[in-house]
Amino acid sequence: MKQRRICLSLVLGLLWLLVAGGVTAETELPPFGVFTMLEGQDVEVCEACLNAFKAIESWPDSGGLSGCERNYDSAYGFSTPQWTDLPPLKHLALLKQVMLFLGPVNPDFYGTGKSSMYEGTMYETDETFRRQITKRLEYDRYALAQTKVDIDNDGHPDLVTKYRDGVCGDSEYGSRSYASQALVVFTADRKTIDSSKTNVVMQNSGKRPGHPAGNVGGQLYDMFKYQGHFYFDKWDNDVLERDTFSVYRAKGDHVQRLCKYRYERRYQSKIQGEKP
Repeated sequence: MKQRRICLSLVLGLLWLLVAGGVTAETELPPFGVFTMLEGQDVEVCEACLNAFKAIESWPDSGGLSGCERNYDSAYGFSTPQWTDLPPLKHLALLKQVMLFLGPVNPDFYGTGKSSMYEGTMYETDETFRRQITKRLEYDRYALAQTKVDIDNDGHPDLVTKYRDGVCGDSEYGSRSYASQALVVFTADRKTIDSSKTNVVMQNSGKRPGHPAGNVGGQLYDMFKYQGHFYFDKWDNDVLERDTFSVYRAKGDHVQRLCKYRYERRYQSKIQGEKP
């Protein structure tokens, strides 16, 4: 019996070596996640974006992309704005202004029988807001940055604030990000949100009275420059358009979606002679 077990172990060991040798000789380790172009074939900026993203399909690790990553490298003809990071605790007024614009308090729900529509919320007092933000920053919950660029290509630079809520690639949920990131445009005096220009940039179907930016949850916006024009993008982690990525270009108040991609979270076969 003992001799039979030894023979069986030797046979299994030889089989394993044969399989491992075949994988080593014929197989290239595949990326986790594959980009497919849905719109924008033969459009130069769309082809450039596809090439840039294919270079990072499995970056930063084998868990795939979270939705926060971008690869606007100069090697592909891209450039990105120079963002100035704004520590949230030093810019609480700006943070509150942006948060209330993107996620306004519903007066019908919070205002009933209360002295203020903000009563019972994190916005009730300045101290309440500071305390809540301080607590959430322990988990790197918020990020603010600003830049001045001509985001709508109308010949006039705009003050753009980038706001992130949530953690990119939260390991608790795997590689997909449950963060949201928005681009909010301010007026020339830097005091007021320019709702019309922000409306151009925030491209989603959830806009309605009281929610001018629409539903931004699970959506991550960013921007780049390509051949003299500014573009903005959106990675969608929402349920309806999960793992889709779109690129837009605005000219004044007219905006056009030029490219759309899908990121499929799967291993792509690269065994010789086999189609992926």
